[in-house]
Amino acid sequence: MKKFVAFPVIILAIFFLNIDLFGQSGQDSTYNSLVKGSWSLQFRISSNFTLSSFLGSNISAKTHLAPKHAIRFGISLYGYERDTDKKSSTQNDVHESSSESQQEDRITTEISTQYLFYSRPDKRINIFYGLGPFINYSSRNFERQHGPNLIDTLDAQYSTMISDESWSMGLLFSIGIEVFFTRYLSLTGEYGTSLYYQKTNRDDKTDVLYHTGETANYQDNYDITNYYLHDNAVKFGVSVYF
Repeated sequence: MKKFVAFPVIILAIFFLNIDLFGQSGQDSTYNSLVKGSWSLQFRISSNFTLSSFLGSNISAKTHLAPKHAIRFGISLYGYERDTDKKSSTQNDVHESSSESQQEDRITTEISTQYLFYSRPDKRINIFYGLGPFINYSSRNFERQHGPNLIDTLDAQYSTMISDESWSMGLLFSIGIEVFFTRYLSLTGEYGTSLYYQKTNRDDKTDVLYHTGETANYQDNYDITNYYLHDNAVKFGVSVYF
């Protein structure tokens, strides 16, 4: 529902800023807000024409240092917590049952910044280039406890814990076009490529309690390093200036 809130915000912004879509005259430079000190909020046009943040999932904004030079930043924050309880049983000559519980939580955050260069900021239609860093952090904890399942011949209790942390940082290059319909409202199409480094640490631990009272412990640790060169899909968005 939050994505749809952006639509009335844009309509109200147009109304209160008293924008005349068809009655403007003068130089092209009066048709845009690519001027020093201007700010804009950027919304991505997603599937089914819903709106979301352009550079980050929570907020994307841009400010102009000069007509040709701007800084854009995005902040993304995502997380959840999930609890699951499951019980299974079968009825044959002997009644058998098993139970299982799972707990999982995850949090992901990303901060990105881009320097944008506009080659001809005095026009309605503007080509721009962007380059800037981003950093991402993700953490996940997963715990699973279950008793003997219906096909377990060991009749044991299991407890599994998985914990992983991931860091990534890199550079994002963008090229795009921004078309101003009014001085305060524009449509943007953009393509980008990202180059980044990712480091992941994961711990897996399993404790087993057999019906005889004996125990067993298994633990694995993984250090994973990846390098990526990733093409980002073309995206379209709307910018509201103020």
